[in-house]
Amino acid sequence: MNSRLIKLLAKACAILVVVIIAERQYAQYVKDQLFKHWPTNTGQKQNIGELPKIDLTRKPEESYVELINRPLFIEGRRPAPEPESENAATGADGGAEDQVAVPIEDFDWELDGVYLHQDTAMALFSRPKKTTGQASHAKKLINESIDGWKLIAIEPDKVVLEQGGKQHELLLRKPKPTKLPPQVKPAPKQNTPTATPNPFLQKSIK
Repeated sequence: MNSRLIKLLAKACAILVVVIIAERQYAQYVKDQLFKHWPTNTGQKQNIGELPKIDLTRKPEESYVELINRPLFIEGRRPAPEPESENAATGADGGAEDQVAVPIEDFDWELDGVYLHQDTAMALFSRPKKTTGQASHAKKLINESIDGWKLIAIEPDKVVLEQGGKQHELLLRKPKPTKLPPQVKPAPKQNTPTATPNPFLQKSIK
């Protein structure tokens, strides 16, 4: 009985070995056929490991004009509108139209910042309240006008405007302070009651 079982197991193992060898031969055959029909460019060598080259050369200052003209703290980060030239302000009859100066009480521009570009100082202005039909941002050079007021000086923390012999200083707007989280007040210290001496205990000790 045992010899028959051993012979049966041996035949089964032999059949499995033949099947495994046949599968490997068939897989190798399919692989060879696939590589034969695979399109290859033998004339060109492909450098798979070659990395792209990045131009990190130092560029002139003029190439960063667009970056400088996009203030970080202005909505949309779009350049402020350029000041109108004298030719655009000239009427059809050839006469220049003078810009009407607004009273200083109605001057609603705020100074957002000043910066220096190619030895030329420039001031950035903005309106806190947006009005339809009016520009909300502007950048001005020295001797240019904004709402009829002439910009005569640009300093690190302020600008000086002049109109009709009167001067007005516009200070640089300070950023709004961030609100700190409310501090938790420490719990009041509780006074521990002092132990009162027991008169009966003292008498017994005596």
